[in-house]
Formats: sequence, C-alpha cells, structure tokens
Amino acid sequence: MFAAIISDESTRISNPSAKTTKFLKQLQTKKKIALTGTPISNSPNDLYSIIDWLSPRFLGTYYQFLSRYCITDARYPSMILGYQNLSELKWRVSRFILRRSKEEVFTDFPSKTISNIVFDLSEEERELYDNIRNLIWEELEALTITKQSLATIPVKMLRLKQATDHPALISDLKKSSKMETLQELLKGIVESGEKVIIFSQFAEMAKKIFDETSASLIIHGEVPSEKRQQIVNLFNTEPFYRVLIMTEAGAYGLNLQAASYVIHYDSPWSVAKLMQREDRAHRIGQTKSVTVYNLIARKTIDEYVLKKLHKKQKLAVELLQDVERLEAQGIDEEDIKSILRI
Repeated sequence: MFAAIISDESTRISNPSAKTTKFLKQLQTKKKIALTGTPISNSPNDLYSIIDWLSPRFLGTYYQFLSRYCITDARYPSMILGYQNLSELKWRVSRFILRRSKEEVFTDFPSKTISNIVFDLSEEERELYDNIRNLIWEELEALTITKQSLATIPVKMLRLKQATDHPALISDLKKSSKMETLQELLKGIVESGEKVIIFSQFAEMAKKIFDETSASLIIHGEVPSEKRQQIVNLFNTEPFYRVLIMTEAGAYGLNLQAASYVIHYDSPWSVAKLMQREDRAHRIGQTKSVTVYNLIARKTIDEYVLKKLHKKQKLAVELLQDVERLEAQGIDEEDIKSILRI
C-alpha cells in the first residue's frame, strides 16, 4: 500500500471507463490528491470520475449520478441533453476542492490579454466552405439521429475547420485568408523581438505554417519525445528562433516562458486543451504580460466554437465559481445544426 498517491493532470481520469482510471482505482493508498487546473474539462460529468477516485461512491454509481444531475434522452440514457441540480452538486463537491489561481498565489503575476482577430474568407474559400456545409446538411438529413450516428458527424465537420484553416488541406486552392492573416500578425510580433507559440490541432496545418514562416521550430506527434526538449531549449535560449509551431502533442508539460504571445490558429472544443496551450507561456516563471490571439474566420465554425466556449462557461461558474475556465460539453445535435446554419 502506498502512503499517498498524487494524480497530476487528473483530467486524464475524467472518463470512468478509461483504462488509466480503472488502473489507478486498483492502487491502494491511505491518501489521495488530485491536481488539475481544469476539473471541468468537457462537462460536469468530468467531476464524477475524479471525485469517485478520491471518495468511492460519494456521488453514487455513474448511472445514479447521471440520473440526478443530467437530463438524458429517454431512448438513449447515456445521451446527455443538459444538466440539473447543479447547485446541489456544487455544494457536495465543494468539500473536496481547494482552488488557487496563479494570480491569487503570485500577486505580481503577469497579466494575460485575449484578443480575437476576425477576418473574411475569400470568395473561393467561401464557396468551398458552403459546398462542404451543404454536403454535411444532406448527410445529416439522411441520418436517423442516434448516439452512434451523432458520433460520426464531428469527424465530417473537421472538414469545415480545415476549410477555414487552409483550403489546400482538402482542395486544389492554394491561397488561405487565415494564413495571410497569421503572417501579417507574425510580422509585427517578430519585428518587435518577441517570441510566439502557434497552435493548430492538425499536424498537416502545423507543417504548412512551418513551411511558410521563418525562424521557426515545430513540435507535432511525429517528433520523438527526446527531440521535443531539444526544440524547447532552442526556442527558450536562442534569439534567432522566434516562432514555435505546435499541435496538442506539445500542449502538456512543456515550459515556454520565453514566449509572450500565443496564437490559436484553430481552437479545440476542449477548454482543458485550450488552457494547456496558453499555460505553456502564461505560467510561473513568466516575467512578461502574455497576449493570446484567436484567429476567427467570420460566419464559420470558428465563430461558433468561440461562442460555444463562452456559453458553456456558465457551467464552470455555477460549479466552481471559476470565471477563467471556458468549456463546451461536447458536440450535440443542436451544435451541429447551429454550425451548419452559419
């Protein structure tokens, strides 16, 4: 038996059926501590698994939890439509939570400013985007909406994100309005002597950015772990390297305080991933204010993801009084229809 087990980045055990969660629950210990900056990573459901590890069955079984705090589809009980009794849930879990923000612990901690850079697609890009959107509409109308069929739609909708990122990812078009917006933004940052981290969820997009920017480094899933630290060291210490391009492969655990700018070339659905990205630069040891830019193609899925994150912030506020954490609970049927109406 262990004297204590500390689960760092405990959002990784937010899925009660995950192998990591099941393995951790088998370990015997006298004391348990869960550390996370985003206890609500995808939805209030994330709290269940973490609390259940700390105090087994404190919130009942998972299905009892769903029945008490979630509004589910009568036909598909595991399909969550909304939430209920959140004030009660907040009161019940509050005894487990000790929350301290960086700003509370370090009174002189540098500020973080978030700005949205909104731009229009070109006529060719808009036509491509609309064609993809219409095709998904047709596929959606032909489907009987079930949990299984719904799960296939987000994969299709990645094409919409790719269309706004760079048409060349999915078509013969060569020019990208978002890439041009990025290059214009980078010019001012680099000329000022500052360093910047650029995030994209697509490895191919990250590679395109790397090809079209100078004085840059790149980390993605194909880069070996041992080489990643070498790249981080170059970025942190060498004045020549001012741009670091990363996928989610580099969003966890790397210290990149040399950067005072973070650019979300595209935004993830998960606030845990969003915050992990920004925390690569905005962390203890940072001496400069950090500016975060979101690149948003007007009247596209980019806009909707941003609005959805802000809307779902209310869940985190209700449960944790955590106004800094934004999150979507996942993509549902109404999300899909709303996106396709844009």
